[in-house]
Amino acid sequence: MRNILFVEHDPLVTEKFRDCISGEEFNCFYASSGMEALEIMRSTEIALAIADLDIPVISGLEILEMIGHIYPDTVLIAISEEPYFENVINSSGMKGIFKFVVRPWEKRGDLLLPVREGMEYRELKKLKEQAGVLLGNEKLSSEDIASKIRERSACEMDRLEAVIEVMAVIIQSSINELKGRPEEDKAVRTAQFTKMLLKEYMGAFTENVPE
Repeated sequence: MRNILFVEHDPLVTEKFRDCISGEEFNCFYASSGMEALEIMRSTEIALAIADLDIPVISGLEILEMIGHIYPDTVLIAISEEPYFENVINSSGMKGIFKFVVRPWEKRGDLLLPVREGMEYRELKKLKEQAGVLLGNEKLSSEDIASKIRERSACEMDRLEAVIEVMAVIIQSSINELKGRPEEDKAVRTAQFTKMLLKEYMGAFTENVPE
């Protein structure tokens, strides 16, 4: 889920934003007012919201404050033509603004980089939360943890996140199992564990991994 909400009353700025994220793997939703923005937030899971602080009636700062209060998992980015607005944000005591970006952005990366960083921040935060839930129960065996990880990965995590978790379980299991074994057994089991890691890393079935 890489949905972005862009709240902007000026069509020219919206068009520049479209150009900025062109070619990126984001699903973008657009609103020109606070009411439109909240309607979209109610119907769609938004990962990252960007609002122009210069929006009339309900300001961009108020919009972001409402979004942050109702949807705390959404990453917030503020943009403005006025650089001093960063001081306004700081003095307002509002928490939760991930980045402040001055427009017009001279280079594509001036806005695209904060957007990418915001997405990465949210995905890492979610991954840590999911890993904490899965690995926090000390009564679970390694097999149980691995099973739960695979179930969660099929529903909520992408393949890379699941691979990282499963590989961690396999590595820990291999360390525990190799303790006290004869050297020849260690060599055999190490090869088997290596094959298991390759299967998870490559996302392949047994027949696709070299014997």
